[in-house]
Amino acid sequence: MTASSALDSEAAAVYKAKGDAACRAGLNFEAESHYSRAVLHDPLNPSLYLNRSAMYLLLGEYTRALSDSILAIHFNPTNLKGYCRKGLALRRLNRFTEARQAYEAGLAATDVGGQQVEDIQRKNVEEAMTAVCTEEVLFLKERGNACYKRGDHTEAIELYSKAINLDMKNHLLWCNRASSHLALQQFGHALTDADMCTNLEPTFSKAWARKGAALVGLRRYGEAVVALERGQQLSPPDPSILDTLAQARQKLKDQEEAVRLKATANDLANQDNHVEAAMTLTKALQLDPFNHILYSNRSALKLGLSDYVQALLDADQTIALSPQFAKGYRRRAEALREMRLWDEACKTLRDGIRADPENEQLLTTALQTLENEQDQVLQDLDRPLTAETQERVRALREEGGVAFEAGDFTRAVACLSEAVKLDVNNSGLYAARGSVIRSMGHPAVALLDAECALQLDAQDTKAIALKGDCLLSLGRHSHALEIFENGVERDPDSILLNERKSRAEDQLRQAVENEKSKQVTQLKEQGNKATQEGVFQEALRLYTAAITLDPSNALLHSNRSAAYCSTLNYAAALEDAQAALKLNPTYIKGYSRLGCALRGLRRMEESVSAYRKALGMDPSNAALKGALADTEAAAQKTKSALELKERGNQATQGGNHSMAIQCYTQAIGYDGTDPVLYNNRSGVYCSLQDFGSALADAERAIELAPNLCKAWSRKGAAMHGLGRMRDSLEAYRKGLQVDPENSVCQSWVQQLEPTLAESTLFDYPD
Repeated sequence: MTASSALDSEAAAVYKAKGDAACRAGLNFEAESHYSRAVLHDPLNPSLYLNRSAMYLLLGEYTRALSDSILAIHFNPTNLKGYCRKGLALRRLNRFTEARQAYEAGLAATDVGGQQVEDIQRKNVEEAMTAVCTEEVLFLKERGNACYKRGDHTEAIELYSKAINLDMKNHLLWCNRASSHLALQQFGHALTDADMCTNLEPTFSKAWARKGAALVGLRRYGEAVVALERGQQLSPPDPSILDTLAQARQKLKDQEEAVRLKATANDLANQDNHVEAAMTLTKALQLDPFNHILYSNRSALKLGLSDYVQALLDADQTIALSPQFAKGYRRRAEALREMRLWDEACKTLRDGIRADPENEQLLTTALQTLENEQDQVLQDLDRPLTAETQERVRALREEGGVAFEAGDFTRAVACLSEAVKLDVNNSGLYAARGSVIRSMGHPAVALLDAECALQLDAQDTKAIALKGDCLLSLGRHSHALEIFENGVERDPDSILLNERKSRAEDQLRQAVENEKSKQVTQLKEQGNKATQEGVFQEALRLYTAAITLDPSNALLHSNRSAAYCSTLNYAAALEDAQAALKLNPTYIKGYSRLGCALRGLRRMEESVSAYRKALGMDPSNAALKGALADTEAAAQKTKSALELKERGNQATQGGNHSMAIQCYTQAIGYDGTDPVLYNNRSGVYCSLQDFGSALADAERAIELAPNLCKAWSRKGAAMHGLGRMRDSLEAYRKGLQVDPENSVCQSWVQQLEPTLAESTLFDYPD
């Protein structure tokens, strides 16, 4: 730099004074222009960057404001204002953690001069840090609200939780998070949050509404009524309270009636009237369907009535509702014992011991008794059945068959279970009972019989078929096919197993297609959600995964094209739009995506043609009409921008830099999305040694076109001019990643790498 050019302090002071006057008059654009001219004459003056940073903040150009504040700090690391500008710019960019770090760095590094001035400025910074926290809480809350509205309650909870960590006394945050927990049926968490909210703000009716809803979900209806009635008394009452209160009162009434019916059932059971008792419990369950005690009691009654399947199902429901309830495991084991499914019964009791350690002794005793019974049965296996027993087994099996044909499945299971007790070594009895149970619609229970039958006789064709059928009903298609294939391998002539194998193959193919379709739909919906949230790289990843599964889906290509447009990757967007139209030539959205991609590539006439084609298919589409009109106007602006760019190029070649900047700036006014305009203006700013402006333009060009190697080269030159050598080297390296053959980037990398390897003189503070 020479004293007559870059370090012309007097000229800089004149422009600074003009900028200050324009600033006081509220002419922010004019002030920014004057400060920029001042920077041209004195690019090492931190005050100029500070002032221009303030103008950028007022103009909403927060990235440029951040860039100038960093330069101000670089040239004067002890000026608190630079850190304040940086903090404010970061706040406006919603980068709150970095903003706090900027303020903290300012307090640690600055010497503002004079105790009184220092105290005032430090107080201002501390107030700003408090404001950062408030702004971040509001930002997180608003994002959480947006997630809640679109149904993404898990993400909403995460955002509300982050906000709560910053402001634990904000009752609205606790209330909002309670709402998300309620939506996910996480009633315990919702109650905790609602309680916190009522403690912080007892007069907030919505908090009592949330508490009441959580208590209803937890079936604590009496407490729910109390909470909701309290909320109803507050002003203004939350509109949802009335409906929830009516529901809670009805549920409380039903619960009280269920308690009465349970007592009646107990009395009937004590009178050995098990049928009426079971029917009474069924009525109670209709009123209180989540009461595990009712299921447990009915399981015991059904067992006494030899309805083993229902006893087992009721025990399963008991365990599902209360996994730590020991009686549930006992009920299940008792039902399995009566069905002579010893191994599963023992396993159930062991599961219960782990789930309810407090009742370990009770379950352990039951397990020992069960194991002793099983040992005794195993000892009797080798003893031949008497003729009388054989006849009884035959009669029970025949009776079970008659009951099955008559549709009395419960009786059929009872008969076959009695037969099994007499002949526990008969695989055919287990297979027959399993077939009945599967016909009742309980394949998981039937599977237990099939496996027991196969333990007794691995060659039992009917048992193999039953196991495979149960697995198919449970959606375990691959396992079912494996069972049938193994069966056919052992008995190739079995018509039954070959038919089952063929059916399993068909169902597996269909299941694979259904699963693929489900995955594609899920990935597409997740991609749509990411697009709505502006997380376009994630959207691209999701759409690409979906396309891998279903490459002939035009909609997926169309959606990915839109996401590529949002990331300014118009070439890729064009490929996807063309792929969508190749798959579906009448796809209106495909032409819309095509128009968007072509416009991004500045192929304006083709873009207009694509939009016209789409509009021809849907003449009343307002969005297409707007896009076409906008593109036609943009085409005219692009034409003007290209003319100005050409004039700017000519001015640059002729050394008329001020004219070049004027032309490029006017061109940007017509077309602010053309990275070449910013790139060219960045080069002119470098020639004028206004490296701050050159850097801002280079970064904007990179933002618009990350694969534009010249933009990385411009950034490297700007960083070099600002003395930020390591950043300069990094920019040139990025340029080589884009274009390994670029001679400018190659040359600078070769020059800078040895220098920086030997010295740390070029390190600078942020």
